Amino acid sequence: MIAKIAVRRFGLGLAALLLLAGLGSAAGASTAQPARPSVPLALSVGEAATSAPALTADVGGDFSDVFYQVRSGATYYRTFGAGVWSGASDLGGLAVGAPTAATAGRAVSVFVRGVGPGGLFVKSHTGAGWGAWQPLGGNLTAAPAAAGWVDGRIDVVVRGTADALYAKVSTPAGGWSGWSGLGGRLSTGPAVVASGSGVVDVFAAGTDHAVWHRSLARGVWSPWASLGGLTYTAPAVARDPRTGQLALFVRGTSNALYVKVRTGETWSGWRSLGGVLIDAPGSTGVSGGVDVVVRGTGRALHAKTFRNGVESAYVTAWAPAADPPLAAGLRGRDWETIPTSARQVALTFDAGANADGVPKIRAALQRALVPAAFFLTGRWAGLFPAQANEIAVAGFAVGNHSMTHPSFTPLSDAAIRTEVVSAATAILRANGVSAAPLFRFPYGDRDARTIGTVNGLGYVPVRWTVDTLGWEGTSGGSSVAQVVARVLGALRPGQIVLMHVGSHPTDHSTLDADALPTVISELRARGYTFVTLRMLAP
Repeated sequence: MIAKIAVRRFGLGLAALLLLAGLGSAAGASTAQPARPSVPLALSVGEAATSAPALTADVGGDFSDVFYQVRSGATYYRTFGAGVWSGASDLGGLAVGAPTAATAGRAVSVFVRGVGPGGLFVKSHTGAGWGAWQPLGGNLTAAPAAAGWVDGRIDVVVRGTADALYAKVSTPAGGWSGWSGLGGRLSTGPAVVASGSGVVDVFAAGTDHAVWHRSLARGVWSPWASLGGLTYTAPAVARDPRTGQLALFVRGTSNALYVKVRTGETWSGWRSLGGVLIDAPGSTGVSGGVDVVVRGTGRALHAKTFRNGVESAYVTAWAPAADPPLAAGLRGRDWETIPTSARQVALTFDAGANADGVPKIRAALQRALVPAAFFLTGRWAGLFPAQANEIAVAGFAVGNHSMTHPSFTPLSDAAIRTEVVSAATAILRANGVSAAPLFRFPYGDRDARTIGTVNGLGYVPVRWTVDTLGWEGTSGGSSVAQVVARVLGALRPGQIVLMHVGSHPTDHSTLDADALPTVISELRARGYTFVTLRMLAP
């Protein structure tokens, strides 16, 4: 378990963009690639990135291969080199969260966390083109990380259900190893990089949200050590192949991009590179230096390069795409059940007061491999960014619960739009998740007009079949047993259960969080499975 230490913030007072001196070499990225657009690409809705990007150097080492998830859950692939972006290729699959990628020998491999139990999957490109997705097992609770070697070896590192790290290795001769534990207790997914000296460096944010590091050299792992800083999302790391320097990138709590450089065994301080990120960066070393790609508030990808000590401006991959309109069949109602006759239940959690129950809730869901949806107010996302990011990192669905949690029926249409749009912006800036199309009315207060207004903004209102009333607390006469009894008493196919992440304001009880393990086991004992709200958010 990573020991707690004093947290040192990144240099948040730096206003100017600072050059990453000494990183890279005079050689630029090769332009001997097919012609690529030099202006932002116009995309269809389905091609816009919904996750942080992942980068690896192409087999030739001259330009970056960039991977990301889209709305359908598929993984998309583009290249970035000589300052321009390519068009996209659809690699298919159905993933949760950001992918990762590694170049090993003459192959490029992309890894994702699959849906359901959240196992690791890999797809590789060789001279024969892209192969099929292959399962590698495990149970991930965050995006994976991978590093490749010239001889074809790949090291993959993931965060497991207890938030510890695990590693798996592939060698050209021996196939994939089993999982080995690396310990730690992390709040994000990891980043990993291989060096020419045979060393593997692993980075992740700890429970104190500082960046922690350990390395593997000659078969021996070093202890965990803190590199300071403060971040709620996974770091990214790149090795400059010309100089051997490591560049460690993070999204700071100001949402700007920060970098820390290791030359030999000496780390620099954290320095601001500006920008406004909504989730984790991606980076890789290429023959000319280092590339880093980030996702901005417009949900477009932006690339920045470092060559011979010179930092480029951001190059935008595409113009942001709008969310799709709602299907007619989803309009005009506040959904109280999932439309199914199967024994399926959806667990949902409202977040508007405090975040006291989040650790217990997340641990129970991850331990039992149960999906869930969290409806966040914009104000809550701003007050509790660490917990908002933990929910997103774990891969749970996120919905919009308004900005300030008012009753909607007394509001004008304009005020309703302000509440919904402001919340969407706040959630996106906090954890990188587009909350659309899931929406929940505060207090369940709605009518035909308010439903129509919310539909017009691209949202499907999701009510509940049963409210556990756990929010009433012990002082209100509720108990863990009563929470469980209410869920079971209203049980039916397609049930939507309403619970809350906060504690009672006076007695500080967290009845929903405390009852959750029993709720899960009792529902399973009755033959029910747990589903997302995907059929209400196609």
